[in-house]
Amino acid sequence: MLRQILTAAALLGCFSLAHSESPDHLARNAEGAFQAQAGAKAPSSASGPAHRSAPIAAGAKVAAVKNGSSKASKPADALDESKVGFAARFVSITAGDFRMGSPSTEADRDNDETRHPVRLTNDFEIQATEVTQLQYYTVTGRNPSSFSARENCDTGNYRTVSGVSLCANHPVESVSWDDAQAFINELNNIQETHTYRLPTEAEWEYAARAGTESPYSFGTNASNELDDYGWHNGNSNAKTHAVAAKNQNPWRLFDMHGNVREWTQDFYDRNYGLTDLASLTINPTGPTSGSLRAIRGGSWHIEAKMLRSADRYASRQSNNQNSIGFRLVRTAR
Repeated sequence: MLRQILTAAALLGCFSLAHSESPDHLARNAEGAFQAQAGAKAPSSASGPAHRSAPIAAGAKVAAVKNGSSKASKPADALDESKVGFAARFVSITAGDFRMGSPSTEADRDNDETRHPVRLTNDFEIQATEVTQLQYYTVTGRNPSSFSARENCDTGNYRTVSGVSLCANHPVESVSWDDAQAFINELNNIQETHTYRLPTEAEWEYAARAGTESPYSFGTNASNELDDYGWHNGNSNAKTHAVAAKNQNPWRLFDMHGNVREWTQDFYDRNYGLTDLASLTINPTGPTSGSLRAIRGGSWHIEAKMLRSADRYASRQSNNQNSIGFRLVRTAR
């Protein structure tokens, strides 16, 4: 298996979006935004939504895998992400307090979004995009995605490797929660630089909000700005699209509103697994057991109102619909 992975990595190169295949704005960001320093001033709410060229928000910086970047405590020949082709971009998120859920006055809210105070005490890194078909293939040697034929791919994204069709930079979909865990386990086994996992539901919403309390990270969608930030059933042409083709949120995360829904680590509970929604909760991880998992973010086939930062969805962890994918969180080993 490892030889297959290394061969795939050699054929496909690193997982970061190739200049020739990624949107022009992402290519422009490669030497600018992705090297922005931590602690840069966050855009104020009065300045309007952060677009592709916006300065990086305070407490969020972009981290990229560097060649040979294994910890000193590991053997010199320890595998790292660059050796297996996993060079996805991650954003460092500084811990903090926020109000999770939505206010009772928010339009289109559901009754499982009770607003409550949350404190995250641990910094974390979250993937800037959803896991792509190319990334998934490079680690597992397969592509379960429904949207992988040439006619499904955005321009410049189609390729075949060892007979497997890929819309390379489209998000992988048709993956269950169990599939996501298997991918993570494999990735953790073949490199020794980071430990990967799914985000908790609280981490996901904290990152999606990016310091905002509005329905969307860019505001209220009063002027239909959502089309600039996410894919939904009104603009997707009934399929997925390449990641990072839309505007990023203020913390430089792409597709937090739409494209594919994203698995989180948590079991689902309408009260977030909490008995007291009025008191501050520290590092919540959801219920300790359950039959459903929490999914976030909205997707290409659902209404725009379901792409709100607070919107929640519950699903069996065996569900592998073609509207569900995932993104990763990681910590250094």
